[in-house]
Amino acid sequence: SSLSSYFFSVSKLNQSNILINDDYKRYNVRLNLDIEVTKWMKLGVQSFVTTSDYSGASPSMGDLQSLVPCVPVYDVNNELIQYPYKGTVNPLLQIQQDNLDKRMNIFANFYADIDIPYIKGLNYRANFSQNLITTKKYNFNNTALNFQGSAYKNYSSVYNWTLDNILTYKRTFKDHTVNATLVYGVESREGEGTDATAQMFINNVL
Repeated sequence: SSLSSYFFSVSKLNQSNILINDDYKRYNVRLNLDIEVTKWMKLGVQSFVTTSDYSGASPSMGDLQSLVPCVPVYDVNNELIQYPYKGTVNPLLQIQQDNLDKRMNIFANFYADIDIPYIKGLNYRANFSQNLITTKKYNFNNTALNFQGSAYKNYSSVYNWTLDNILTYKRTFKDHTVNATLVYGVESREGEGTDATAQMFINNVL
């Protein structure tokens, strides 16, 4: 067998904003292969894996706009003040939330292209495509509900796959041409998700 062509790439994106924790990281790996196994058979794959990270809680823009810049946010003991100005929650406490937001996408498309031996003009092609998407979102905000705390955990998973079978016959006989195609496909779509929330924690360790 001989390797006809290949493509491989790795990329990273790190996008920041002026607001703390309002950032975004993405990693991507891509691999494409086309292999000529014999003169009448080719195999190939197009695939990629992408992970995205949105983790980190940003302070409330409303609280930032309400807070007077000259008001101190630390007390005499160098501890963060819960409400430094007229009921406005301290933004430096808001960004200390435990926050995770990660997403992953795995995709691959495999194909086989076969010119049927000894039957001129007859070709069979199979395409199998699959895609897995997962999302994880976890958060604990100890400043919510007057510092009684609020938390949530969200998880979702989607898995899709498709199988296509394509049989083609192309042949010219003197004064006429035959061109026929037969297609048979199957597809599946599956998804699941879990959401959980809780409020008012006696102890933040919980």
